[in-house]
Amino acid sequence: MIRQQFYFFMIGVIIYAALLYWAASHDFWLPTAFFAYLLGRRVVFAYRVDRFNRMNQPK
Repeated sequence: MIRQQFYFFMIGVIIYAALLYWAASHDFWLPTAFFAYLLGRRVVFAYRVDRFNRMNQPK
């Protein structure tokens, strides 16, 4: 990823984590499940991008 895209990606992860924490601490279970899904989707996407980049590095 380009550095700026990476920073925006990480800011999004922090925002989703903060919203997940807020929703879970106030017992709002529907938003908690929604933000957990969004955060999990970002983590899986980051794993796939990292794996793709590692496989395509010149040796």
